[in-house]
Amino acid sequence: MGSVVEVRSPVDVAQLCARLGQADVVQFSEPLIEAEYRSVAALLVDHPMVPLRVYGFDDDLATLRFLRWFPDVRRFSVAGLWHLTDLAPLDQLSADVEFLDIGETRRPLDLTPVAQFRRLRRLRVVEHRRGLPELLHANPGLRDLSLWRLPVDHVLRCGLSPWE
Repeated sequence: MGSVVEVRSPVDVAQLCARLGQADVVQFSEPLIEAEYRSVAALLVDHPMVPLRVYGFDDDLATLRFLRWFPDVRRFSVAGLWHLTDLAPLDQLSADVEFLDIGETRRPLDLTPVAQFRRLRRLRVVEHRRGLPELLHANPGLRDLSLWRLPVDHVLRCGLSPWE
């Protein structure tokens, strides 16, 4: 049975390593120091199926600058990162990203920068509309799509019919 592994400074690398084998997600809501970001990123390389999630109200995390330490993450979530205003920094992630969770934020985001990822298998989007058609068309290999709090007529205009 999996679990949520909450990472806080100071990071206990040995404990984190031991918990990753059973983790459903590794997450943090407060900034870490550079060495801690590096340690977490190195551990996640050996666990590519474990998503990294960042959430909360921290303005520094909302810049997504920390992603420079996570170029190999293949599963990433910004669900509940309230002050996030721009998805362009996701370009720091590998082109091999296969799961993205673009969750709740204070204001709707433009999804256009996320269309750079063309190998997505799973996608979750909450309320964000702008750029959704481009994102969906760029990822014909999607196997799991969750669209929350989006009007059905908008989804149909994107070319997604629930009857197909």
